[in-house]
Formats: sequence, C-alpha cells, structure tokens
Amino acid sequence: CALPILYLTVLLLGILTLLFGTGARDILLPFSGQELTDISTGWKTSDGRVASLTGLTKYLDGNGTVTLQNNLPVQMAHNANLNFRSKNICFLISIDGKPRYDFNPSISGLAGRSSGTTFHSIPLTAEDAGQKITIQLRPVYRDNSGFVNEVMVGPSGAYYQVFLQTHLIPFLICVIIQFTGAGMIVLYCVTLHHAAETVRMDMFSLGILAIMLGVWSATETLVPQLLIGNAVAIHGLNYLLLILMPYPASCFVNSILTEPKKWYPRLMFCTVMLVLAAAALLNRFSISDFHETLPLIHAVLLATVLSFVVLLYRDRRHKGSLLGSGRRVLPAFAVMILF
Repeated sequence: CALPILYLTVLLLGILTLLFGTGARDILLPFSGQELTDISTGWKTSDGRVASLTGLTKYLDGNGTVTLQNNLPVQMAHNANLNFRSKNICFLISIDGKPRYDFNPSISGLAGRSSGTTFHSIPLTAEDAGQKITIQLRPVYRDNSGFVNEVMVGPSGAYYQVFLQTHLIPFLICVIIQFTGAGMIVLYCVTLHHAAETVRMDMFSLGILAIMLGVWSATETLVPQLLIGNAVAIHGLNYLLLILMPYPASCFVNSILTEPKKWYPRLMFCTVMLVLAAAALLNRFSISDFHETLPLIHAVLLATVLSFVVLLYRDRRHKGSLLGSGRRVLPAFAVMILF
C-alpha cells in the first residue's frame, strides 16, 4: 500500500513542479492573438444607424433581410482572413461592392431549416485593407437566435487558437462527465449480480444521463463544431438529447424512492417518445422544425423537474427518508443537473 501512495505522490509533485515552475517565457504558440483585430462593433445599417450583429430582427426590411456595413482595418497581415461564427442565419458578404462569400447552405433538413452554429474564414488580400465590407443577412427564424459574432480580421490559425484557449477547458470537463457516466455503466455491469436492484438502477440510469448531459454540454462549448465541421449532425444531436433526457433522469429519481412507482418511468418514456414523434413529424412536413418546437421541449423538461420535486417530497413526507443509496447519489445528481 505504501508504494502506490509514494508513486502517486511523486507523480503529483512532478506535475505541480512543471505547472508552477514554468512561466510566460516558456509559452511558445504558433500564432499570436495580437494579430487579430476585432470588428464586431462599428456596424451600421444602409441608412447610417448604428447596429449590432445580434438582435437582428429589429433591423429587418420588407424582404426579411438586414444589410450592415463596416470598414476593414487599414493595417492587415498579409495572410489575414475575415473570421467569425454564425448561427441560424444565411448571408452574402461583399467587399468594395464585389460579392466575396455567399453562405446559403442546402441542408438535409434532418435537424430543421438551419445548420446551427458554423465557423467561417474568408481570405483577404492586401487590396482589401480599409475597404467597405457589406454583409446582407437573412435570419432563418424571426427571433433573436440568428446572429454573427466574434468577427475578427487576422490569421485564421490565431483565431481558432484563441477560441480553443477559451473553450477547451469547459469542453474537457464535459468529456470527463461523459467518462464518468461510462464508468457508472461499467460498474453497473460488473455488479449486475451482486448489488441491490435500486443501487444498480442508480448507476445505470445516472450513467446514461451523465453521458447525455456531457455530450449536450460539449456541443454548447462549440468545440465539436470547430473540430468536426458537421454542424447539421451536431445541431440535430443537440435537439435529440434535449428531448430524450427526461427518461433516464426519471428512472434514476424513481429508483431512489422508498417505494418506486412502476408507472412513472413508463409515463416518462411515452412522453418523450410522443414529443420526439411530434417534433419529427412537424419538421418532416415543414410545419415547424425542431427550433420552433423548443417551447414544447422546454415545457416537458420543466414538467419533468417539477415531477421530481413532487415525487421526492411525497416520498420523504410519507415514508420518512430516502434509501441509503439515494442519500449518497442524490447530491451528485443535483450537482450534475445544475452544472
């Protein structure tokens, strides 16, 4: 027992020495964020009004589009690009009155009418310096979900490096949550014939939920969109996970009740399947896509959380206390949901 502890102590001390023994002089990055010029502000409408690249619906014209103008920096690196990300929006970019980049994708429709969040990097030339840039935007939806942000001029490598530096740690935390969920499922399989049924259900349903929450949260960091590029699949996965999440959560809550309700997880299973079927059919027949059914999806999530509160309160009130396993796992479940 002493050797493993000594081994881990040496490993930990080595890591801490490396972390705290190095400084800014030791950091050698292939790109510098100082090469980037932020032009997210300073945009104006065609009639000269100051405008924002978010909250575009207030600038819509009769054709459902918004035309905004700005000037590129006078000083630009020779390998500069116009870098930005967009969500739920189509657009045409012109520089000095000449069309340069058209984003109006023809998507499969599996995830709705939009591809969600996408990243763009448009090469610029030395002649573009100081020129007027015009962007004609057409939001896919008549709400504020469509926008362009983080608009920067400079090397694309510097742009993506800065983005990863600010988003990688949240993404890695999401990966850890996924591995934790997988570990719970493995533990469930290992103890399949040796643990009480409620304890095994705690581990299995909580493991599935942890993986789903980890994947969904990872897509919210935008790192998968940047690395993989298949924005439509990730966009659809985001909706799918939101719709299906209530079922494993309900299985876990039911398993820690003093007297589990057999009807409760069955009801939640039918509910999520009905919502999924309704959303898929509405999207298939172009009545409302997944984004437009978000109020229904959020309502089901809220109702699910409220049902948890009611079940746990009634169980506590009438039966005296939760199971021992529930007392151990419930705080972790609450922390995971809040995260």
